[in-house]
Amino acid sequence: MVASVGSANWDIRSFKLNFETNVLIYDPVYASRLMTIFEEDLKKSTEITLESFEKRPVHEKMWVPIARLFSPIL
Repeated sequence: MVASVGSANWDIRSFKLNFETNVLIYDPVYASRLMTIFEEDLKKSTEITLESFEKRPVHEKMWVPIARLFSPIL
């Protein structure tokens, strides 16, 4: 079993500016533990459907264009 852990996104910003990366772990015991942690996190998560996303409060929707202005420096 193999595990991949990290935050790398496949875009120029992530590679050149943020120095994001992942690590591959070839250890079945450790990979199994990471899978268990992921499954525990998944149980605590909430699915966001298109319907619930569209029904967000107006004050949440207002932040999207504002955040987009700052995205080049975030």
